[in-house]
Amino acid sequence: FDEHALPTAEQLRKAASLPVLSHDGKCHRFGDLWEGSRTIVIFIRHFRCPACQDYVRSIVTDADVDILDKAGIKIVLIGMGSPSLIRPYAKLLRSRIPLYTDPTLAIHRALGMTLRTTDAGPEHARGDYIAHGVVGGIARMLSSALPGKMSFRHKSGDVTQLGGEFVLGPGLRSTFAHRMTNTRSHCSILRVVSAAG
Repeated sequence: FDEHALPTAEQLRKAASLPVLSHDGKCHRFGDLWEGSRTIVIFIRHFRCPACQDYVRSIVTDADVDILDKAGIKIVLIGMGSPSLIRPYAKLLRSRIPLYTDPTLAIHRALGMTLRTTDAGPEHARGDYIAHGVVGGIARMLSSALPGKMSFRHKSGDVTQLGGEFVLGPGLRSTFAHRMTNTRSHCSILRVVSAAG
């Protein structure tokens, strides 16, 4: 496991060929999301992770999708749970960032996101996007399962699998990589945007 190693061309080729699922359960080739232009690809943890919900909220607030688009930079989110949770998740977080899922975790493995843990890491090292404590996070996770939100009957993803952030494309190239080391260690979205150029 290497937190910052850029994926090799072979790793990118393998990952690009793998499928992601959209909200309707349809398969899409992962590479089609980023091979055509510079793309920030964010791998979140399970759909119920309160820390990742805070992270996506920070992206929605701090990364203007329209400005990025004008600069030729796309942004996509990749979850790992049931595709049926994509729309409720986006609605809950008021996000219009394209969101797909990799429920098999094959892309995670191909890009070196192999660390699995439920460790939240030291308090002083938590991401600056975290907007709640442990108790508040649990309360938020439970409230998101209320009727009309994200039902617990759908799988939200592996709670031990960590995510990461990459700048990929155009073509089989990567210029930035960060893999999470604990459940609250997403890289600041402003740092990722800066790396995207």
